[in-house]
Amino acid sequence: MSIKKFFVIALFFLAFVTQSIAQVKKDLVKYASARDAIYALIDTVSKSGINSADWLMKTKAANKNLKADLDNWMNIYGEALTNVKPWTVSTETIPDNGVNPALHINFTTKNGIVFVLVRGVMRDVLIKSLSVTGSLKPMEVIKMLGSEERISWEQQEHGLILEKPESLASQDAIVFKISFQEYYKSTGTVH
Repeated sequence: MSIKKFFVIALFFLAFVTQSIAQVKKDLVKYASARDAIYALIDTVSKSGINSADWLMKTKAANKNLKADLDNWMNIYGEALTNVKPWTVSTETIPDNGVNPALHINFTTKNGIVFVLVRGVMRDVLIKSLSVTGSLKPMEVIKMLGSEERISWEQQEHGLILEKPESLASQDAIVFKISFQEYYKSTGTVH
């Protein structure tokens, strides 16, 4: 092999390695807090459906100080971000009402279940994306992951009203798991 060919191959190899290292560094985002990382994870998975395990592995590598907090949050709410797909609506925002800051809601789905991921200070909310109108089946059960508390809710023409639970397992983001009736006969009228 000539010296010229050797240098050309070495330059291509060096360019490839440099590009790979730059990509890894780009993927290793530093977060100021576990809350910021959790919000980014929720937003990324609910919009793109990427594998949360891959995202978490990279994030934990870059944020070793957040590992315990991320693991604790995922132990409670990970079902909503593991092996899921984006739902028909990926996000909904409930605006600031002058008293409470805005709530950001993301949705994922798996096996006919919809997960509602609420980011922000939880309060009673009206989620318009989950109204009675449209092609949505009637809801059967709503549970808050990480809690045995009974959740008060009502599905209406304008949306799903969720009452604020008495206790929250996380102040960063909470998750509701919604199952739908398997069989129902539509009357063709809106209730």
